[in-house]
Amino acid sequence: MQRISELKVSKEITQIKRDAQGNEHRINKSVNVPFQVNTIQGSARFGHYLIDLFVIILISVGLDYAGISGFTNIQVSNNSFSYFINIHGYLLVFIYYTVLESTMGKTLGKFATNAIVIDDFGNKPEVGTIMIRSISRLIPFETFSCLGKRGWHDTISKTYVVNEEELVRIKRALGESDFSDDYEILD
Repeated sequence: MQRISELKVSKEITQIKRDAQGNEHRINKSVNVPFQVNTIQGSARFGHYLIDLFVIILISVGLDYAGISGFTNIQVSNNSFSYFINIHGYLLVFIYYTVLESTMGKTLGKFATNAIVIDDFGNKPEVGTIMIRSISRLIPFETFSCLGKRGWHDTISKTYVVNEEELVRIKRALGESDFSDDYEILD
């Protein structure tokens, strides 16, 4: 099975060469270039984050109201500083993303743009891959990595966030004609 990261596509390029007399000649040739995945980026990605953050905060407030989260703060002290680690928050983020992305391939934020998470084979990622993705979200400042083409949680877990039309394009590039196994795609 071929990986998206290994896909090559043929592209026509034009080279301009000069002969001994200085005349320009255009030469058309075909070259293989890496397949470019059109991932979800920018404001759509930020929108996913804001919606998911809002839902996580609502869940957290509900748990606090129910009296479930008071025991989850750990104080770490040194002679020069002291801080709290909110285990509840980390655990909640991990569970939220792992459960939703491993069962539906998307979080509530991704529903807003019909975005889905796929692995390097263009399929729904396995639970272990989603767990790596969720743990990677806990890296400090990881959120800012999404300002680029792919966030750290995408590159570390070898996953992509794409819309459904892009998934169809990827599956066609992979040479798959029947790709209704993992996701329902309307063509």
